[in-house]
Amino acid sequence: MNLKPDYQPEFDSLKTLLLDMAQERSWEALLNMIGNRMLERPHMVLVRIWLVLPGDICTICPMREACPDQTACLHLVASKGHPISKTGAPTEILDDDCRRIPLGIGKIGRIAREGKDITIGDISKESQKESTRLWAEKENIHGFSGFPLVYKGDVLGVSAAFTRMVHTPDGEGQIWGRIIADHMAAAIANARAFAELKKITAEKERIESELEFAKRVQEGFLPEDPPQYPGYAFAAKALPAKFVGGDFFDFIPLKNNQLGIVLGDVSGKGVSAALFMARLLSDFRYISQNDPDPGRVLAIVNRILCERSRRGMFATAVFLLLDMKNRKLRMANAGHPPVLIRNREHNVVKNSQAGGIPLGILPEANFPAEEIQLNNGDLVFLYSDGAFEPFSNNREQFGLDRLCLSFSKSPDSPKEVIDTIQQSIKSFAGKTGFHDDLTLLAVQVL
Repeated sequence: MNLKPDYQPEFDSLKTLLLDMAQERSWEALLNMIGNRMLERPHMVLVRIWLVLPGDICTICPMREACPDQTACLHLVASKGHPISKTGAPTEILDDDCRRIPLGIGKIGRIAREGKDITIGDISKESQKESTRLWAEKENIHGFSGFPLVYKGDVLGVSAAFTRMVHTPDGEGQIWGRIIADHMAAAIANARAFAELKKITAEKERIESELEFAKRVQEGFLPEDPPQYPGYAFAAKALPAKFVGGDFFDFIPLKNNQLGIVLGDVSGKGVSAALFMARLLSDFRYISQNDPDPGRVLAIVNRILCERSRRGMFATAVFLLLDMKNRKLRMANAGHPPVLIRNREHNVVKNSQAGGIPLGILPEANFPAEEIQLNNGDLVFLYSDGAFEPFSNNREQFGLDRLCLSFSKSPDSPKEVIDTIQQSIKSFAGKTGFHDDLTLLAVQVL
């Protein structure tokens, strides 16, 4: 296309382009808009944008011999033009030898390295490369302007424009070229930031979805309601510190009027901990049906976990076997805090002292069991370490002694015991809140 002798470029449309660039958040749409809008002006032939990015095709790049370090170079990310050989909408041209340019090499590379404009009045006559002069003559190209895309002192890339007009270094077109390059750099930086924000948001949503799944897994395996048996009262509550916790508990009906009770804490959080906990509860339910002795249950579960664990996960647990007919309680501990028992006079004794090692560490570990006789009014209390580890605003720990004191002063029913202790811990922690899971379980002989 030949320009009329009296043709004068207009610049008012560029004002609207600047406003539209500032509002665009899509990376692809921004580059596409810049190329299309610049090429609406008859004297524009080719608009190109390169960005400084890590090297990616170094082994096959036609300019690899000239590249100083092959770690970063200019990537051609937008290129649209009106070649004389084609008509209609602007053509995208991204596959020529200029798709990668080393920093400091050639006009474009020097612009990026030095951060300075380069203007050539008539590239068809002034270019040092014969191939460039021949190409410019064929496409009726004269002027060339290249500008660094600078944002907060960093060169992000280079924009270049090839025109059918001879350029003047200080003309209005050159001034507008610098203005557009500055706005383009800011718009590209904003689009990058927005793309990164979308990526972070998507990752956040993925994590929340994963945690919701973990929560459903955990809730599906924990008992919805405590069991009901004549002569006994039960209560339990699990409060994860975050979306999903590592604590678990279960009531397992067994033969001969016996009930298995387990409470523990899995290392880790999230989906992996929830799935680990789910399989662990299944192990307890299955193994205790065959041989409910607490010491042997923990030993077998431990061997299974040692064989199955691949990520170093482990669990603490205490397993109780309640003989409801004879009111006998047999228990064994795998690295878990001690079981507390309170008599009808509200005196607290510690039983099943924290002993042994957690499950899933040593395959041949033993877990000795102990047995006690329960009496009317006795109340058995199990808990996770979230019951005594919270700190106050003054960095004082709640501790096992306060837990025992709160337990001794609690009302008689298991539910009231749990509610009272939970409130005591909450009041003590104050604004610091809970930083670990809290699980409480109580059994009373009526």
